[in-house]
Amino acid sequence: AACINTGEITGKQDYTGGIVGLMDLGRVGNCENYGAVGGKQYVGGIVGVNKCGEITGCKNKGNVKGNRYVAGICSYMTEGKLSLCENYFDVECSGALPSKNADHQCIAGVCAYAVSGSTIDKCLNRGTVFGEKMLFIAGGIAAHIKATTVTDCDNFGDVISADDNLNNTMRGYIAGVVGWGESNSNITDC
Repeated sequence: AACINTGEITGKQDYTGGIVGLMDLGRVGNCENYGAVGGKQYVGGIVGVNKCGEITGCKNKGNVKGNRYVAGICSYMTEGKLSLCENYFDVECSGALPSKNADHQCIAGVCAYAVSGSTIDKCLNRGTVFGEKMLFIAGGIAAHIKATTVTDCDNFGDVISADDNLNNTMRGYIAGVVGWGESNSNITDC
């Protein structure tokens, strides 16, 4: 592996990752995380946020926990590429939303939220995806995608909602591969 992290990472604010917190126009390749990663929002086992960058051949083998946008590999991605990545440990989204403007929580085994022409290709999740609140979007591979392509990905982990207080004002989109796909998103060969 190119880079390896074995230490626990605890972020007090946003953009927390096992290898990179915030990546803009960069590349993370063949990196591995073995430490637990925790933060508020934008928490990823490998990368917190990926803007126009590429993440390839990475593995997460540490538990990941946060309040909003939490994923085993990358929490949030815009115009990015994510390929050949694997998550093996549990991902948990729990606690209060980090701000009053936050409308929902996204949690996934690979990428919580991907937008604007992003691609997720040949990725794998084996960890449990666990959400405490019902006002959330969860998926084994991706939680919420907009104008994004997900191809040839496999999920072997459970996707669980712990909140049984569902009423007409709350919602949760939960699925084995993608919780919510919109705006010309494509999901194939999964």
